[in-house]
Amino acid sequence: MQTIGDAHSGRDASYYGERSEWFIAYSVTRDASILDESNWAEFVSRLQDVDGWAVERSGHWLVGWVDSLIVKPDSPAVAIVQEVNKELEEYPVLNEEDYSEREAAATCQLWDGMDMRERMRELCEHGNSLFAARANASELYERAEETYYHIELLATE
Repeated sequence: MQTIGDAHSGRDASYYGERSEWFIAYSVTRDASILDESNWAEFVSRLQDVDGWAVERSGHWLVGWVDSLIVKPDSPAVAIVQEVNKELEEYPVLNEEDYSEREAAATCQLWDGMDMRERMRELCEHGNSLFAARANASELYERAEETYYHIELLATE
């Protein structure tokens, strides 16, 4: 793992905090994917009951901000971070239920935000009935599965 001090060394970054020797366990940006947001939430929940971790936010000209979950060397948090990193090497989702709920919410938000013309275009492009255009996102899955999966893909990219 890289220290927060090392991550901010160089010409275009600097760190002025008091934790430069702490390790960066996980980071998310303003534009993080749903998967990254879900994994972040799970990471934080697993660390809730131990000492030796914090969240550091830094500004960035390209991505707006970066939140880094950092852990103090030789703290109980390091063992949890190592365990979670092993899990992530084997499978990219730490909490399937949370990730699935976030996917569904994003899909609903995108579908519900489309006007009728956009909905009809999506349905036609995927060979589904135009009558599904009035359906909400959860009904869409039952009535036009291909379109639902396309909307889900757009919402979660």
